[in-house]
Amino acid sequence: MFLRTKGPKETAFIKGEKRTINYYGKNMNPFRIHGYYSSNGYFVITKIDPNHDVHK
Repeated sequence: MFLRTKGPKETAFIKGEKRTINYYGKNMNPFRIHGYYSSNGYFVITKIDPNHDVHK
C-alpha cells in the first residue's frame, strides 16, 4: 500500500547477497523508509529518510 513504485530501483550487496532495496512512504509526505526483505520474509530497514533527501 505504501510501496513507492516510481523512481529508480536500487540494488545492493548485503552479506554477500544481491538485494533489491524498496522504499515506502505515504502520499506526498516526504518521510521514507528504505529496506529489503530477508530470506525469512522480514523487512530489514537500511535507511530512514525523514526529509526525502535520497532519490528526490
